[in-house]
Amino acid sequence: MVDRRKERAQRLSVCGFWRNRSTLENLVLLQRDALYVLQNGKIMIVVFLDVRGAFDNLVHRKMLEGMMAMGLVGNIVQFGMSYLTERTVVVKVGQSVSTDETNFEERKAIVPAFSAMKAEKYHGYLEIYTDGLKTENEVGAAFVIPNSRIAEKYKLHPRTSIFQAELLAVNKAAEHLIQHRYGCNAFLICTDSNSVVSALKNIHAKNVTREVLITYETINKLIDEGSSVVLHWIPGHRGIEGNEAADQEAKDALANGTICGRIRTNSHQQHSIGHATDASS
Repeated sequence: MVDRRKERAQRLSVCGFWRNRSTLENLVLLQRDALYVLQNGKIMIVVFLDVRGAFDNLVHRKMLEGMMAMGLVGNIVQFGMSYLTERTVVVKVGQSVSTDETNFEERKAIVPAFSAMKAEKYHGYLEIYTDGLKTENEVGAAFVIPNSRIAEKYKLHPRTSIFQAELLAVNKAAEHLIQHRYGCNAFLICTDSNSVVSALKNIHAKNVTREVLITYETINKLIDEGSSVVLHWIPGHRGIEGNEAADQEAKDALANGTICGRIRTNSHQQHSIGHATDASS
């Protein structure tokens, strides 16, 4: 779209989305004309057109695909993904503010947005905190269960991305809970990776990875066995004890974590993931 526009000459009044055509220039011209009108006692009519829902009606997936097609790399694509996915609207009427929380009664409850956790809301849930860490040459992942004094940490291949590390931590936590219930059937898995939560929420996306599907199936296996599972995003490095503990374990994993490869399927998941991949393609 941008390339086609560059092929034909545009009026000087047209700006935005073209090289060397800043919207600021038109604002300056508008200000200049307004001053001229005021100084010369003339009349000026200005019409502002706001296309309703222009951004909200944009197909966000197409925008992200366009960003990647342009060759953008690094954190800018991840920022765009985090900004464009799981957007919510909060309405305030007087002193009352609406909530953007997901219905936690849903069988497959995956929470898309952070909200202050209330003790009474998760009464009876066993809390699990996960984290991933990537330095220049090392990658680690870990999960902790504070109430049970359980901590597991993994040293990953240096080429593992931070997203893969965060995802593996969630997967390992779910695998652990399948084997060890600690007398509980309700689990609150907390991660500071919004990207992981978004990926697990959108498993039918065209670019879903096999590792995301495997993790999704692992969580569902826990649910299928009668457990209630909530995946909750929390802000990192904000003094949340469980998150800080998981972060420290991920750091320790760089030196003495269990060597771990990529997320892999088991025989139960292989069949389910095959169908999920077909559905998303």
